[in-house]
Amino acid sequence: MKCTLHACPQFWSDVKEARKGASKKALFETSLNEEQFNASDIESKLDSIEIIRAVSTVVQNTFEEPTKFSVLLDRQPFLEHGFTIYKARFAADGKGQSSGLRIIYCLGKERAVVFVCVKFKNAVENESEFEKEALWRIDEFLKLNGLKKETENKK
Repeated sequence: MKCTLHACPQFWSDVKEARKGASKKALFETSLNEEQFNASDIESKLDSIEIIRAVSTVVQNTFEEPTKFSVLLDRQPFLEHGFTIYKARFAADGKGQSSGLRIIYCLGKERAVVFVCVKFKNAVENESEFEKEALWRIDEFLKLNGLKKETENKK
């Protein structure tokens, strides 16, 4: 069964930053021109970037077995909205899992996947700040998509 894919708006900035720091820049380049990319749906955007397509495929193929990846933090502030946060490490750009990409994503009800952050280990100076940024992005994503009620936003 196919997943519904989403990405926080800042995710695309992360991809551009990762491309700058990568020695194999082609892995992070899109096969679409800027106009096509901006007009594309999320699935097409994810599919147009080789490394992100590979990550997306792994996440979708392991949707039923998410325990293969770390649950992010010991708290899950978005469970009541049906989302569980995960952090995964992927070997990329000639680097192994421990020094490769850090990806934070959420799995939601009805096979929804939300890509939140992607950064190389060396671009993450402070894991705690990286995780705080991810939580903020998820919160904003929920608000933008009407998945968080206005009264909850004021808490």
